[in-house]
Amino acid sequence: MQKAAHHLHRAGKWKNSVPIDIAKPSGKPVLLFFWRSHTPESVEVLHALNEFIGRQKSKFPMTVIAVHAPEFDQEANAWEGLVESLGIKLPVFHDPNYHTWELFGIQHAPSFVLLDSDGKQVFNRVGDLETSGVLEHLMSLV
Repeated sequence: MQKAAHHLHRAGKWKNSVPIDIAKPSGKPVLLFFWRSHTPESVEVLHALNEFIGRQKSKFPMTVIAVHAPEFDQEANAWEGLVESLGIKLPVFHDPNYHTWELFGIQHAPSFVLLDSDGKQVFNRVGDLETSGVLEHLMSLV
């Protein structure tokens, strides 16, 4: 468990939110979900996470941010349409040059990073909500 000297790189684009500065601890946990729009598993997890957080929002005083990076050129703009067509309400940060992914050492999608209320990285997993242990960990916070 390390202190988060991380932040979301400023070179990116936000959807469903004004820019969120995770470098300034807000007193609540931050869950980062790293995904790619061309990966079916990533898209399924994005949709499931959006629905889960939508249902449980009042129980989870946390910030959830979906961090997208394109693997292929055609993803550079397609992610926004996908977010809209799926009805995603979560804040989405588009990281076109993988800067934020690199800051967190993310190499696979889908991946999760959980920062505690003090900004310390306490959880880093690859996979879907259930098999990665993310859902179980989130439920333990309630």
